[in-house]
Amino acid sequence: VLSKRSKELRKKKAEIEEKITEYLKINQLPGIKNQSEAIMLKQAKKFEGKSTKAKDADTLSVLQKYVIENPEIVMEELKSCKRGEE
Repeated sequence: VLSKRSKELRKKKAEIEEKITEYLKINQLPGIKNQSEAIMLKQAKKFEGKSTKAKDADTLSVLQKYVIENPEIVMEELKSCKRGEE
């Protein structure tokens, strides 16, 4: 019941934010102030994610660029360091 209510509230929040954003764009305003809360229009940069194969290929190319011996082994060690210990 609680998760259903949370889902409804998140959906309502998204709708309200969309309406405010649309209003700010139409009226070419940088933001609005409501009581003690300011709402500013902010552009966030979004990066596309890379696939695991692309990440591995990029890592190998960087290691080879710096003339690392056995770049595949070094890459595997780096991956195991990121994962942590069991």
